[in-house]
Order: sequence, then structure tokens, then C-alpha cells
Amino acid sequence: MKFNRLSMIMAAAMALAEKLAETGVIKKTDKKQWVLNLLENNDIIIDEKISALVESAVKQLDIVVDAVKDELTPEEVQ
Repeated sequence: MKFNRLSMIMAAAMALAEKLAETGVIKKTDKKQWVLNLLENNDIIIDEKISALVESAVKQLDIVVDAVKDELTPEEVQ
């Protein structure tokens, strides 16, 4: 699988995992494993590189989400 296609799939999976975590469907701490399971269930072989990419993406998304929330007022978040 080409890296660009994998990146697009991972980005979509990460966005979905973030939304599921926000709504309480999955735990925030389970986002990485949820994405890895989704990828694996779609015949993407999970190796150390893929796992590291997903972990990095989860951490980066958490940083961005936290930064945005810090900039918004409580009324804007709802």
C-alpha cells in the first residue's frame, strides 16, 4: 500500500476514533488500539512502523485538540 493512501486512511480513522472518544463510545486511551484494529480488519498489515505512525498521530491529534479547547470559551466548545 502506498504511503499517501495509508496516510489518508489513518487520518480518517483517527478522526473517527477522536469522535468516538469525545462521545464516550470508546475510551480516549483506546484510540490507538481502535485505529490499529480498524486498519488490521481492513487487511492492512500492522508492523512497527505503522504502529509508530498511529501512535504519533494519536499524540499529535491530542495536542491539537487540547490546544484548540484551551483557546475556545466554554460556549464555543458546546
